[in-house]
Amino acid sequence: MTVLGVFTSLLSPIFLQFAGVKFSDFLPDKLQDEATRYEIYKYQTLLALIASVFCIIPVIFYDLSEKKHAEIIKALYVRAAIQNYHDGELEDKDVLYLKEAVDYYNETSSPIIGKEMETEDAKRTVDEILSKYDEVKASVDAKIRSEAIADFVRDCELAFKRADNLFSTAREKAQKKNMPFDQDGVRRSILSQQRVLAYLYDGDVLLYPDMQSIINDTEKAFDVYESSVMREAEKRFEENVNSEEMKMLKKMASEKSKAERKNKPFSESEFTEKFVKNSKYLKNSEKYKQ
Repeated sequence: MTVLGVFTSLLSPIFLQFAGVKFSDFLPDKLQDEATRYEIYKYQTLLALIASVFCIIPVIFYDLSEKKHAEIIKALYVRAAIQNYHDGELEDKDVLYLKEAVDYYNETSSPIIGKEMETEDAKRTVDEILSKYDEVKASVDAKIRSEAIADFVRDCELAFKRADNLFSTAREKAQKKNMPFDQDGVRRSILSQQRVLAYLYDGDVLLYPDMQSIINDTEKAFDVYESSVMREAEKRFEENVNSEEMKMLKKMASEKSKAERKNKPFSESEFTEKFVKNSKYLKNSEKYKQ
């Protein structure tokens, strides 16, 4: 586009000559004449139109789809891993990205990735790098879990502190008004409203009622928390899937009715396939995966 801008600037004086303005003319004087102003406007507009047409040409031949872009990125993963391996700068992420690219290539035989995979250097090096995969994956997973546990412990600590502050405030209010105060009931109510602690319940029982109990059994507490989070996420996903299904069936019935009124053919399978493809939840549901 910058080249076209320079091209347009260079042609501008020539198009001004078509409008009757010479190189030696003083443009402000020429602009005083209405007929000249019209000609200048006409030819400058024509120049802009020509430049715009040239700008459209690259767009017409632009063929970089989302899939092709993803394959180019994976091909770059392969190239980067091999280069970093030779340079002695191989990182864990290089091994993981290379594994992702190789698995994708084995499934799809992508020619874009194949250009990187089928070089002599790649044939010698890729297997050597991937021999480290299991060790690297275990190390990365352990690091991710460790960071997640640290976040969990910090969140629990903040939740208990917040609960203690709310409990103290509620007790002070009750004392000022000389009202009865159910310490256990109020505390249970406050703790149940803390988001991170809500995942540590077994029925109505908080499995880890204070911070010390979490510190004493951090790994198990985190596993309980993670399992509860996963169950809730799965439940919410299923609810969204069911909601999308209802929308799909309702819309299908409407479209089918319209087609029947107009004596047009209607394919339920084609409609379902198109709807699922554009649905955030249905296309990721096992029920609709093919």
